[in-house]
Amino acid sequence: MVLSSFLAVCLPGKSWPHYYYLLIPPLIIAIAAATHEIAVALKTRFPSAAKPLALLFAIVPILLGWTEHRDYLDQPLFGITVKRYNSRDFWGRAMGEKIQQVTEPNDTIFVFGSDTGVYYYSDRRCASRYTMITGLSSGYEGVDERRGILLEELRRSPPRIILVLFDEQPFEGWLALLDEYYENIGGDKHDRTEEWIMFVYGLKVAPVEAIDWEWHRKEVGGW
Repeated sequence: MVLSSFLAVCLPGKSWPHYYYLLIPPLIIAIAAATHEIAVALKTRFPSAAKPLALLFAIVPILLGWTEHRDYLDQPLFGITVKRYNSRDFWGRAMGEKIQQVTEPNDTIFVFGSDTGVYYYSDRRCASRYTMITGLSSGYEGVDERRGILLEELRRSPPRIILVLFDEQPFEGWLALLDEYYENIGGDKHDRTEEWIMFVYGLKVAPVEAIDWEWHRKEVGGW
């Protein structure tokens, strides 16, 4: 059962999405039952294979333990999420720390994207009720109303800094808001493609210190 739990939790965890967690309990039971049935069947048909089977059941956990130490225990913080989610957790922490560097604790910010970890690592409140922009994306019912609410909230209390990611194309009213209240103060490019993945906008009436907003994956190390 211990080996089954290990297989069910660790092996797919490097590349499977978070909703896989719901399958962990039944998969543990299924793996344990299947392993037992296979072992019994082999012993019944091949009695002389008992010792080799015992050796196999000893070697497999050792090999699995080594691979999981390499992929889990020997990784930096969030390293185990890289294979599934790229380096977004590291990126979110880096951007949050940069924002914290150039803003005050009572400043608000807004991330036009899905990287909500920026709010946590910057220790700055979101200027809108929409901490993620999924509901503001094209094709969702009621999206125009939600976009209107967002613009009203940001005009009423403009955030000090806005990060614009490319999770969703900016809509017309959004571009007008940026043009009226904000100026582009930097951005970040993809390490390999050199394409822009984020632009940073600062409030015109409250300029922030000029810093380098670029972040490079190689700064983390570990994998």
